[in-house]
Amino acid sequence: YLFLQVNLNSLILDDHAKDKLLRLVENCYDPDTNVITIMADRCPLKQQNYDYILYVLTALYHEAWKKETWEQEKSEADMEFYDWARSVSRQNILSYLSLSSNDTSPHLPDYEQAVSELFNQGEDDYTLFKYKESTKKLFEIHEDQTL
Repeated sequence: YLFLQVNLNSLILDDHAKDKLLRLVENCYDPDTNVITIMADRCPLKQQNYDYILYVLTALYHEAWKKETWEQEKSEADMEFYDWARSVSRQNILSYLSLSSNDTSPHLPDYEQAVSELFNQGEDDYTLFKYKESTKKLFEIHEDQTL
């Protein structure tokens, strides 16, 4: 086997291209090290396998940058990851804050992170607790208050 390891940060990718590349490489990506590993053993010579690996990496890179027409038509619910900056939740919170006495809140970044983690990592005890706590801080709800 001949293999090539590429750190994802060494590639120039926007959010769309990064997401698409990770979907294309699937099991070849290690999120702990942020490394993509491409292996080849199909050719008889080492140099041929190396050239093949470079070809595969180049093809993956260029494919990741392609934007298909159907990708432009996706709604928020169809997205592969939750993007706070483009979300309806963000618009709603900003509208609420502008109508309330607070034009902004120091707790908004914590709320943004908690909502994004809840959507992107899924519901578990930690993400739900973090969401609950950030929501209480954002809306200034204290333990002695009931909803």
